[in-house]
Amino acid sequence: DITDRKRAEEAVARSEGQLRLLIDNVRDHAIFALGPDGAVASWNDGAGRLLGYSADEVIGTSAARFMTPEDRAAGLFE
Repeated sequence: DITDRKRAEEAVARSEGQLRLLIDNVRDHAIFALGPDGAVASWNDGAGRLLGYSADEVIGTSAARFMTPEDRAAGLFE
């Protein structure tokens, strides 16, 4: 039924909006998401404040820049 599908899509959109609002308003923790290729896909203001980079500077770049030398040596996020 199209009505049920529409309601489900609206519920998902509301949920995604609430999650985005929460993530965007966290200031004391760095929250960022990675794409399947290991590139930064999203970046909250807390990440910018704590790590010193704006979203424009990091979105689309490799997350390897934030990994420890041990993580890099293990081949993570290359």
